[in-house]
Amino acid sequence: MYFLSLSVVHVVMRKEASQQIGHLRSEIASLEATYIEAKHQISARVASLDGFNQNQNKIFISKSDQSLVLRTTAE
Repeated sequence: MYFLSLSVVHVVMRKEASQQIGHLRSEIASLEATYIEAKHQISARVASLDGFNQNQNKIFISKSDQSLVLRTTAE
């Protein structure tokens, strides 16, 4: 009987630990998202202090044509 109740206690403790791990992981993800957003805002502010402006005319490159690029060893 002792081992049965001990097993039940361990199962309950494991479920509680799993739930706590899930909550901690979601809290970490939320904190990481907040950190990334703050880092992006700081980077934009620092760039604007140096006189950089955001480019409104974006250019996209198409990779439809295959090309070969050779690199010389004299670099």
